[in-house]
Amino acid sequence: RAYIGYYPVTCATNWGNRRMASYLLAVTDLHQLPVDDRFNLLKQAIFTELYEVALEIVNMFPDLALHKDERGKYALQYLARKPLKPQSTQGSSWTKWIRDRYDARQTKNMDDKGLELVDKLWGKVLHDGTKEHRELLCLTVLDAVTAGNVEYIAKIFRTYPPSIWKIDQNKRNTFVLAILNRQVEIFNLIYELQGWKVMRMVTKDKEDNNALHIAAKMPPKESLNVVTGAALQMQRELLWFKEVENLVTPQAKIFMNKDKYIPQSLFTENHEKLRKDGEKWMKTTATSCFVVAALVATIASTSALTLPGGDDQNNGIPIFQRDPIFVSFAIADALSLVSSSIAIVMFLGILTSRYAQDDFLKSLPFKLLIGLSTLFFSIALMMVAF
Repeated sequence: RAYIGYYPVTCATNWGNRRMASYLLAVTDLHQLPVDDRFNLLKQAIFTELYEVALEIVNMFPDLALHKDERGKYALQYLARKPLKPQSTQGSSWTKWIRDRYDARQTKNMDDKGLELVDKLWGKVLHDGTKEHRELLCLTVLDAVTAGNVEYIAKIFRTYPPSIWKIDQNKRNTFVLAILNRQVEIFNLIYELQGWKVMRMVTKDKEDNNALHIAAKMPPKESLNVVTGAALQMQRELLWFKEVENLVTPQAKIFMNKDKYIPQSLFTENHEKLRKDGEKWMKTTATSCFVVAALVATIASTSALTLPGGDDQNNGIPIFQRDPIFVSFAIADALSLVSSSIAIVMFLGILTSRYAQDDFLKSLPFKLLIGLSTLFFSIALMMVAF
């Protein structure tokens, strides 16, 4: 022990050393440890996502589910913010392959350990906990929504359905928090479980915002950065707003919050900077790609005018017209010219767009998709022709 309450097994768990932690757990008599030290070990196993270690501890000491640490928090409150399945190994594909093979035996059956741990802890709360325990710990679903912990939420909802209606200090329930944090899987899960009841029970928060007002707010940066590029982020925000708009009543669409904003006006104001960033991103991307597409079109047209081998001076027919390779060249060059021309038109359409808010929903992303696809196709065909 380096100091009171810190044991070798705690050290191994704290560093996320799965094999060492499992070994030391097997040879350490945890019954001799104070209950606070046992809970600290459980907490460290949750922090480092060593769920099989945490599960062994809970199996030995089920009462830890009802124990609080010095901050007054339970194990479930820490678990709610952690992903329940092991995360992919970071690093290069080569080092990842080596580590995956090295830990194959240890990680083979670990995918469900996190879910089993939730079952054990929550089962103990439901069976032996007081009403206060259940009411307090079912609030962990609010933390889980913010963290995007869909597996945890599914477990709690199915075993304790009232938890779906819990609200936070801002009077926002799980469904509204899923909208605010742009948690697609949780949004779909809640709607599938309760359907129309969810929208019927969605009330106003402290600022008189309804669900559509919440969809009009900017999400946390980590939720926004799920997609790359300001224009595609703007498209995702519009899709979220339109989806929630389809679920709410007509009155909700024109309802004013405390700041006298209807949802559409709030969305426009909150997303103006993102719209401008999206416009800049689109113009920069389209300009760069336009230059490349024009270059490919120039090469393809030049190749068509100066055919390999030249023409027959008597009739103007290409000398190699019966050669299969020449036919392949001609087809590839013609398709490359057509594809690059389509790309040029698409990128010109982007550059001359008015960049209105709704343009980011379908028009601009569609033009960008077609433009990039035809550009890559034309480059590939140019290489075939070469």
